[in-house]
Amino acid sequence: MTSQDRSVAPKLIVDATVILSTRPSGIGHYALGIVKAFDALASRGLLSYSLLAAKSALPYADALGLHNRDRCIALHPLKKNLSRQILKRALPVAMDRIMPAGAYYFPAFNMLPLRQRPSAVVIHDMAHVDTQSCVAQGNVAQLAYTLPFAITHAHSIVTVSTFSKNRIAQYFGIDPARIVIAPPAVDRQCYRPMSLEDSRRIRESCGVHTDDFVLSVGNLEPRKNHANVIRAFAALPVEVTRKLSLVIIGADGWQSDDIQVAIARATAKGVRILRPTRFVADNEMAAFYSAARFLAFLPLYEGFGMPPLEAYACGTPVLASRVASVPEAAGECAVYVDDPLCQSEIRERMLDMLTLGQSRSPALAHQMTRHLSRFCWQRSAAVTINALTGTMIEA
Repeated sequence: MTSQDRSVAPKLIVDATVILSTRPSGIGHYALGIVKAFDALASRGLLSYSLLAAKSALPYADALGLHNRDRCIALHPLKKNLSRQILKRALPVAMDRIMPAGAYYFPAFNMLPLRQRPSAVVIHDMAHVDTQSCVAQGNVAQLAYTLPFAITHAHSIVTVSTFSKNRIAQYFGIDPARIVIAPPAVDRQCYRPMSLEDSRRIRESCGVHTDDFVLSVGNLEPRKNHANVIRAFAALPVEVTRKLSLVIIGADGWQSDDIQVAIARATAKGVRILRPTRFVADNEMAAFYSAARFLAFLPLYEGFGMPPLEAYACGTPVLASRVASVPEAAGECAVYVDDPLCQSEIRERMLDMLTLGQSRSPALAHQMTRHLSRFCWQRSAAVTINALTGTMIEA
């Protein structure tokens, strides 16, 4: 879009529910990255956008640095409940007439029952189908009735990886051309190499008093596979675990009993499994990534998986599982575990990471930088806007 076209700049309405939180999820981080790119485009007059959310959540918008948004639109509880009932009961009605005009962007699976308004919905993965036992049953039940509506009525479907695109197309039997890929990226101002002194100060403020550790990042829930990572780490030679700790950063999730048992048993053996004593903000994560020997990112399933990119931005190598979309996120830079359920394989690959000189060689650093260059919030935002409105914007 050129300056001559700005009088017809797209007017977007963003479902901001997942970003208006003091502790956003991975999907919340993705949505915020896209919306920040929208905000940068709005500062150039290339689009306008408003945030849509429950009235109680809207005060959080002021803390996000989205200075170029048009307005905040409160979604009345009655409208929210109406939306839920229309979708759950598959009623042949829509909410177009009672919602503001604009092109609607829904970044987290679910959309309002709109039929005529331009709309794009982001379907991050098909975990609720592919790994049902690793997804909260309430979410499985909800997606069973919200996704079919989105697939049928959204003007565009956005996803975050080729893997997810193929699974969505296969499961719903739709033309893959309807699905565009807008992957996440990394805020390089936030995720960057940090000096040991600065890193130590932040880590110690979080109650983590070690400079020699392996890092694992992700909510404590079955899909993130922390229990097998802990057991494999605890099985490393004593001369390794005597010096090395495993640091786990992630919010307490659902069905975490197995993880807690694994932590307790490892600790009883004298193995140090450490968790921060307070919430670690995004702008503090670099303190952990930068100092870690490597990131152990071994989920059972991901629609994308952002931690490898965050680790690379901090100059840290990655041990990753060769499942689902993870190879797209981790690229050729990572060392891979083929079966993330196999503790002995995880253990052997951990030893490889510790003994084969993976850490921070110039060749690996160049490879990580090159891989990171493939991902850009501005490009993903431009892809999203084109899918939603048909407007071509240069990133």
